[in-house]
Amino acid sequence: MCIRDSGCAGGADSEITLFLKRKRSKGSVPYRLKIFGLRGGHSGIDIDQGRGNAVKLLARMLWQAMNEFHFGLVRMEGGNKINAIAREAWADLLLNPAHGQGLSSFFQKAFDKIQFEYKAVEKDTNFSFEKSDEQKENPLTPESQKDLINLIFTLPHGVIAMHPEMESLVETSTNLAIINTHKDKAKIICSSRSSVNSALEALRNSIAASGELVGAKVAQPEGYPAWTPNLQSPLLKTLKEIYQKMFQKEPEVGAIHAGLECGIIGEKFPGMDMISFGPTIEHPHSPEERVHTGSVEKFWEFLTGLLADMA
Repeated sequence: MCIRDSGCAGGADSEITLFLKRKRSKGSVPYRLKIFGLRGGHSGIDIDQGRGNAVKLLARMLWQAMNEFHFGLVRMEGGNKINAIAREAWADLLLNPAHGQGLSSFFQKAFDKIQFEYKAVEKDTNFSFEKSDEQKENPLTPESQKDLINLIFTLPHGVIAMHPEMESLVETSTNLAIINTHKDKAKIICSSRSSVNSALEALRNSIAASGELVGAKVAQPEGYPAWTPNLQSPLLKTLKEIYQKMFQKEPEVGAIHAGLECGIIGEKFPGMDMISFGPTIEHPHSPEERVHTGSVEKFWEFLTGLLADMA
């Protein structure tokens, strides 16, 4: 069980809409390039674990191929949760039948390099490049295709800065969470976090600038506030004393690079003394998410003991 009093990150999203143009295509064969099997995870807590982002890796492979082969990009999809690292992504392509084998070999070599880079953290990463069902949409024009792939390839993802005073704590990060295309537009969502408001603003500005370089429309709705640390909190002092008395050891106290309700509550009620604690959860926002059942009992014992002491 962990007491999280030192604060939490604030966060906000950037929604990028890129308008697309399409062209007619005849005699091309449809293929689907897919990256899958990544671990994913919470876009705040796990962002410093070095895990792959399927959307970014897909864009990397497409960008490399775009400079060697002629193909038409029809659709690009990846990610489905704003606060989760994308575990899989895919792109539908149209290409000359004579280029299928060559592009397949190219993608295999590109993926082998990715697999080598991520071998320590991504054990089950895989990809496929196979013929698919007939496409109902025309491919993008070369200009729209280049703009979309360049944009996704250059958008930031991952840790931007570590906290200068708190060891192993991420200060600022961003998650390229979702890409989807439909007819004449592509929508990209980036979720950014920081415990420093000015750093969050600068990061969102850089994301907006990237979108504007290719003529995209960028919307940045209001986010949620950070929870400013208060290590002199009387409530924290009380909790630490009771924890020590109940379990004969000091509790772990720290901050978290994720959003907590305390940030929103604190904004509504300035000066309120707050604390956050709970059972141990691993791999949040992923299929591997689980709670340590033994810590639930310990959490309940501590909560009821705390309330009894403070009554």
